Amino acid sequence: MPLKNELVGTDIKFIAIDSLQCMQELEVYQLAIFVGLYAASPITDRFALKKQRDWADIAQSNAESKINTDKASLSRSHCRGLCGAAVSDKTILLGFDIEYMDTSRSWADILSRFVDGQDCSIYPIESLCRGWTYLEAYYKAFGTYPNTQDLVETLCENSAQDDKLIPTKSGWRWHQRIYDNFYVSIAGNEPIDSKPIILPTINSLS
Repeated sequence: MPLKNELVGTDIKFIAIDSLQCMQELEVYQLAIFVGLYAASPITDRFALKKQRDWADIAQSNAESKINTDKASLSRSHCRGLCGAAVSDKTILLGFDIEYMDTSRSWADILSRFVDGQDCSIYPIESLCRGWTYLEAYYKAFGTYPNTQDLVETLCENSAQDDKLIPTKSGWRWHQRIYDNFYVSIAGNEPIDSKPIILPTINSLS
C-alpha cells in the first residue's frame, strides 16, 4: 500500500496514506488497518506530553479519515518526536506501540521480567525493542501480557520477518522498523486465516 509524504509546518513531516488506493483495497478485503504518523524534528528529542498528544491527534485524524464507519477501533502511541495512531475499519481488539531504540536503556533486564527470568542479553537491541513494542501493543489490545513462548518467538525473529503478518494464539502481530531507530508494533484479535488485513508499509523519510 503506497504512502504519500507531506511536509507540515517548518520541520515536521507527516505520513499520509494514499486514500484512493486504500479505498480500492477496502472493497476487496474484509478488514483494513490504517496508520497515521507525525514526526517532529529532531525526531529523537524529548517533547512535552501536550505536544505529543496534539501530534497524535493529527495522526489519528488522518488515519480515521480513511475509515467510512463509526465502528472503527483505535490505538495510539508516542515516543519522543514520533507520534501515531492505528485505526481499523471494524471493531476489533487493537494495540499499537512506538518505541525508540535507546542504547542506554536496560532492554535485556526489562524484557527478562516477562519471559520467566530468561537471559535476554543474548538478543540484539533491535530484537529487544521489537519485543517491547509488541508487549506494549499486546497489552493495549488485550489488557494482559503475551505468554512467554509468544514473546520469546518475537525476540528470536530477525528483521527479515518484519512487515509481515504473524499469527498468534490470540490473533496476529505485525512489526516494522522506521526512521532507522524506531520500532512500531501492532497486535489484534481478528483471525488472519479468513480475513486478510491490510497494513501500510511505513517508509523512513530522509
